Amino acid sequence: MGPLVNDLRSSLRALRRIRGTTALAVLAFALGIGITTAVFSVFYGVLLKPLPYPDADRMVVVYDVQPACKTCPASYTKFVDWRTRNNVFEEMAGISNRTAVVTGMGDAERVTMARTTWTVPAVFKTSPMIGRWFTEKEDAPGGEKVVVLGYGYWKERFAGDPGVLGRSLAIDGDIFRVIGIMPLEFQRPTQLFEPLR
Repeated sequence: MGPLVNDLRSSLRALRRIRGTTALAVLAFALGIGITTAVFSVFYGVLLKPLPYPDADRMVVVYDVQPACKTCPASYTKFVDWRTRNNVFEEMAGISNRTAVVTGMGDAERVTMARTTWTVPAVFKTSPMIGRWFTEKEDAPGGEKVVVLGYGYWKERFAGDPGVLGRSLAIDGDIFRVIGIMPLEFQRPTQLFEPLR
């Protein structure tokens, strides 16, 4: 038998004599491995996992930089100016999240709503799986009040009924017409999408 086998047997005998310390060491290693795995899983899901959109590696976020705010959201007029003068990006879209209240379907319900520009499908290279996205005319000031449902909201509140297209939704006291339903691939925490205007 070689010296390595002898050393291994000696180590095992020593570990059997101090069982409490051995158990604590094994537990510490197990906890360390478990915590490291959990942290990496979160890190991967938040920072490393690619976005589920075509050409996601070519997408960037552009902010308005001001003295008091390094990542300020731009106003709609500034977005229109950026898009008009754009000669760098293939397409630009504006998105602003807000909370809204939907009424008229039982109890009032608070939902996450994204106010977006009509160019979102071109940027994300996706389109509603049923119906359509809003047009440039609907996104202009004074345009018709239309709304696109997120996939999860459509499944949960309307049981996946495609007949929801054309129905009216009361959102913050205004009546919106449902014109589309986004696909599962575009799943976000957002439940409803409306024109930014």
